[in-house]
Amino acid sequence: MIVVSDTSPISNLIQVDMIGPYPIKAIEEVLLNFSKLRFDQSYLILGAVSGSTFRAYGSDQSSCEPQSVFRSWALGFLETERNEIEGSTDFEILHSNMVESLRKYWKENDKRELAIHQAWKLIDLLCKRFPCWADLSDNRRTWFLRNGHVPIDKFSLNLLRIAAPEFAKKVKIKEGVSMGWLKGENEKHYYPIQEKIRETCGHYPPLVFDLLAWNEERTFDLRPKIQDK
Repeated sequence: MIVVSDTSPISNLIQVDMIGPYPIKAIEEVLLNFSKLRFDQSYLILGAVSGSTFRAYGSDQSSCEPQSVFRSWALGFLETERNEIEGSTDFEILHSNMVESLRKYWKENDKRELAIHQAWKLIDLLCKRFPCWADLSDNRRTWFLRNGHVPIDKFSLNLLRIAAPEFAKKVKIKEGVSMGWLKGENEKHYYPIQEKIRETCGHYPPLVFDLLAWNEERTFDLRPKIQDK
């Protein structure tokens, strides 16, 4: 079973009872539902990135379909670097290696540079599914759940504006911005955003922020009900 929160006595993580507008009940509900999911390797790759995301990668300007390039790379990486995926003790190093590998493969097969913010998004979406990968042990799935980065898109940036307004104002995250906001000079904000999300989530894994962000866009049913006075 995946551990969805860290409440051990030795943990130095701050206990939180809200993430943005979401109370503990909502947080633990989405985590529990997520922890029950299991994907085989094929579905892990095929379902990692949606068609709408790939459309933002400009297939009309490519020599190959972006989804084909990504899925071909992912299949090769998951098979050839399985020992690193299962044995790495430093997620940041693994993450950087994946980003570098994808960008190199993309350039060799699509003849275009994959921007760093685009690579981050694809890798983070793939790693988001590792906690549900049936081939991994429970401990390894928990490791990815606790260490994975949150994909940066309009959903996560919008929730960050709600949950950490002072930080959002400092780095100039305006209403309505999306993944493209990270390109150029804003690339420097990627890691501070990940750190702020981790801080905001406290003892909960940061990926819960992404799960809640998607809910924020679609339904407010998980928000606490306003009681009649």
